[in-house]
Amino acid sequence: MSIAFFVIGGAISLARLRYERPWSRLAAKVCMYSGATIALAVLIWHSAAGRSWLPLDDNFSALVSSAWH
Repeated sequence: MSIAFFVIGGAISLARLRYERPWSRLAAKVCMYSGATIALAVLIWHSAAGRSWLPLDDNFSALVSSAWH
């Protein structure tokens, strides 16, 4: 889900190079912040479910924390 928000936000940002719309800057920011928030929420949820807060305990947590940074 967060990847979809990142892709949509990136596409809107790239489209702004050619077509400047009044809503495009806000939409790109909302998509990027939504993607980051969802990725962080998934990382917290996965850490709580696994009862470990270290992001390098398994591959899933390592990949999500790497993508979030």
